[in-house]
Amino acid sequence: PIGNETNSFQGTFDGNNNTITGLYIDQTTDNAGLFGYVLDAEIKNLKMKNCKVVSTGDNVGNFVGRVNNNLIISNCSAEKTEVSGVFYVGGIVGSVDGTTTIANCYNTGSVSGNYDTGGIVGHVQGTLTITNCYNTGSVSGKEDLGGIVGYAYNGTLTITNCYNTGSVSENRYVGGIVGRVSSTATITNCYNTGSVGGNYYVGGIVGSVFWGTVTITNCYNTGSVSGDSGIGGIVGRYYMGTTTIANCYYLKTSSVNAIGDGTAEAGSYYGTFSSAESELTPCSDSPSELAYGKTNLLIVLNAYRNAHQTYEGIDLKSWVSGSDGYPIFE
Repeated sequence: PIGNETNSFQGTFDGNNNTITGLYIDQTTDNAGLFGYVLDAEIKNLKMKNCKVVSTGDNVGNFVGRVNNNLIISNCSAEKTEVSGVFYVGGIVGSVDGTTTIANCYNTGSVSGNYDTGGIVGHVQGTLTITNCYNTGSVSGKEDLGGIVGYAYNGTLTITNCYNTGSVSENRYVGGIVGRVSSTATITNCYNTGSVGGNYYVGGIVGSVFWGTVTITNCYNTGSVSGDSGIGGIVGRYYMGTTTIANCYYLKTSSVNAIGDGTAEAGSYYGTFSSAESELTPCSDSPSELAYGKTNLLIVLNAYRNAHQTYEGIDLKSWVSGSDGYPIFE
């Protein structure tokens, strides 16, 4: 790996849209990835394909093992890759401390770890902004697993215009977008279609809100959600803090409720649907979109997006109908 705790990578790496093929990293120490340990860095315009990053240590990612502070990573992708470790494992970045921005990146390879494992980032302890990213690879481990982020702990997480189609599965704290949140988190304009399964605290968007201030807006889930306790179409378990859900929907295929364990804040509104073209059924106070008779999921998602075209300076993507009729990003 490029960079370690003694001599971190600093500066800018521009891959010039080139592809790294067949890279194999196999180590027993922490901080495994193309870049093992970074500080005050920018990495952009690079693809990894048919690569494998394996460690019996922590902080493992295809591109970056651990971010100490101040990383911008953009236009990077991992295709047909395999990444595995113990704690803090991600398809793009393993662990984030400090401030990091990830934009226009995706992962299609498998990601596996024991704890804090995500399709894009495994563990967050700081300020992380993820925009226009997606994961289609499988995510597996023991706990704190998410299609985009595994565990957001003690910081600020912002996820906008992102989606997951890969399966996310194992024991507890499992979510289609985020496994567990113990911080301030805002999830906007996102969706999950991958199957999400575990034993405890499993959610179509977020597995568990352990504490913190969490806002989930204009999101939907069609992936199957299964488990033994704390199973929700949107959030598996709400333990403490403040959770607000607005204009979010999930496919109603069983007796699963929107929130498996706990309740959202007053003023939240969300509902179910049985198909992309069917009438939406509110689970809470009816939003204005339903009151106007807009029953198509695509129309409702775009109605919110058209009324709120940006979030903190980030343009919200508009939605179009995918090949199966369900909304995808334009």
